[in-house]
Amino acid sequence: MTEQYESVWDALEEDPIKAQNYKLRSDLMMAVTAQIKQKKLTQADAAELLAVSQPRISSLLNGKLDQFRIDMLIDFAHKLGLHVSVDVAA
Repeated sequence: MTEQYESVWDALEEDPIKAQNYKLRSDLMMAVTAQIKQKKLTQADAAELLAVSQPRISSLLNGKLDQFRIDMLIDFAHKLGLHVSVDVAA
C-alpha cells in the first residue's frame, strides 16, 4: 500500500516539526523568488534591495532552502512588498 502525505516535506522528513519548518521556508522562498522574477530584478538589484550579497540571491533563486531562516525570508518578502500571514491551528 502506498502512503499518502500532506506535503512532500512530510514524506522527506520524519520529524513533523522539521517538516513544517521546511514547508514554511519553501513557501516563503517560492513567493520571494516569484516576486523577484515578476519585478524583473537582476540578481545585483535584488541583492541591493534585500541587503544581501549577490551570491545569496543566487542561492535563493536556486532553491538552497537550508541557507535561509524563516525570519530572513519574511524580511525579504516584506522588502519586496509582500504581506506574510501565518495561520495557527490546533
